[in-house]
Amino acid sequence: MRLAEPARPHAFRCCRAQKTATPAIHIRGRVNNWAKDVAGLSIWKEDGTLYLSGNVLENGDFDFVTGEPGRYVLRAWRDKAPTTGHPVFYATRTIVVERAGETGVELDLEPAGTIDVTLQENVRSPASKHSIAIRLRDTSTAPYLSYQGDQNGIEWFSPVPPGSYWLTAWTEAPFCVDSVRMDGADIRHGTVNVTPGAALHMDVSLSDQCATIQGKVANGGNPAPFSKVVLLLSGTPQSPGEMVYATSNETGAFSIGKLPPGQYLLWAWPLEDPTYTQPASLAEVAAQATAVSIGKGQRVFVQVPQLNGKERQ
Repeated sequence: MRLAEPARPHAFRCCRAQKTATPAIHIRGRVNNWAKDVAGLSIWKEDGTLYLSGNVLENGDFDFVTGEPGRYVLRAWRDKAPTTGHPVFYATRTIVVERAGETGVELDLEPAGTIDVTLQENVRSPASKHSIAIRLRDTSTAPYLSYQGDQNGIEWFSPVPPGSYWLTAWTEAPFCVDSVRMDGADIRHGTVNVTPGAALHMDVSLSDQCATIQGKVANGGNPAPFSKVVLLLSGTPQSPGEMVYATSNETGAFSIGKLPPGQYLLWAWPLEDPTYTQPASLAEVAAQATAVSIGKGQRVFVQVPQLNGKERQ
């Protein structure tokens, strides 16, 4: 098992406000229960376009500088677990920063949670320990926390910062995740909510009776080759969780397998049309989704209309 340290998100550009003509905007505050040399603080813009650099004093006071107003995510951590080396106290806060800046921001460090995971194999042939990887993805822009399945025992996410997470899963053919149960409820298509100090248990069931969606992308009744196909596995178009992507072939056909039973939404749009701009979000094209309901082990065929600029207006 490997847990991603809550470090700076990928592909963020660092802000150097003093090198631009943009007036400096300060984000000032304090992380309570700070401890020198065993703590850290990350601040990034919620849309993932900007990561800030700054200083944190020994007493936990901080002063970060940006040139852009907007919504920012702050995450602090402290101490290390002796077995994993990962932080065991966290604080996360989202703030709206105006041109005048933000002062008096406080973060209270809270104990992380743990999630024990039991892997059940309802399959005709045993799965190897590399047949499954389960991840928790923060519903904000925070990095992944990962769990690698092990058929020989119990593994766990530890520690897990308090927060809300989308559950995502990768499986090796012919396996799929049949269900993920927590407190008696199947959360395969939902979120995992971790409160400070929570000790949770997750039962993951594998199956080799997986479903497949086969389809064809069409535009005006004609095949639409080389289209991008998006399938929403969890969440909503307004708040998407896990997604699967495919590309239609020269006849417009595509196939998405290793699916558990459920209800799914699909979209398709051109990949090679320079005049087409893909949607900024699935919420923008929610009304154009193609809905599919599929049972355990089923194979269904669906036709997905290709979105174009006219349809999106």
